[in-house]
This record gives sequence, structure tokens and C-alpha cells, in this order.
Amino acid sequence: FAKGTEIDSSIPRDEKSWFHLRTAAELLQCDEKSLEDSLCKRIMATRDETITKTLDPEAATLSRDALAKVMYSRLFDWLVEKINSSIGQDPESKYLIGVLDI
Repeated sequence: FAKGTEIDSSIPRDEKSWFHLRTAAELLQCDEKSLEDSLCKRIMATRDETITKTLDPEAATLSRDALAKVMYSRLFDWLVEKINSSIGQDPESKYLIGVLDI
């Protein structure tokens, strides 16, 4: 991410970053602008209003990394569940096959 035009804001750094953003949005089947906003902005909801705060490049990078961790974790959990169901793993069984993520 690079510094945006507003104070403490960020935007994808270069054309390569925009390409990766477009590709990620396509794979996630979401709007490109929505994905960019979710990485570069933080929305806080209070009882009376919704506040949108722009993130600096460092915070946007942390936001991107957090999204990647959550996606990886959920994909891994889904994969383990699919493997267990495909081999007929009984949830009540004392025996199991473990999948190690290294």
C-alpha cells in the first residue's frame, strides 16, 4: 500500500497491486471497490452513527494480513472437514486421521 491523497489514507501501491486486488475480488466474487474499502478503511458503528476512518499504509497492510489469515484458517478447516467426511470419519470415534499444516 502507498499513502493516499487524504490524511492517514492508503491506496494500492502500483499497477501490480491493483491487478492482485482485482484478481482477489474476482475470486472472492465481490466488488473490487468493496474489497479495497475493507482493506483501506475501518468502519466503526456507534449507537447513533457510523464512522469511517481511513487507514494508513501500515494499518492497511495489517488489515490485508488479517484477512488472509482468516481466509486461510477457514479454508483449512473446510478442507479437513471435507477429508473427514469423504473417508467416513465418525465424529464420535476415538480414532482419527490428523492433517498437519506446516
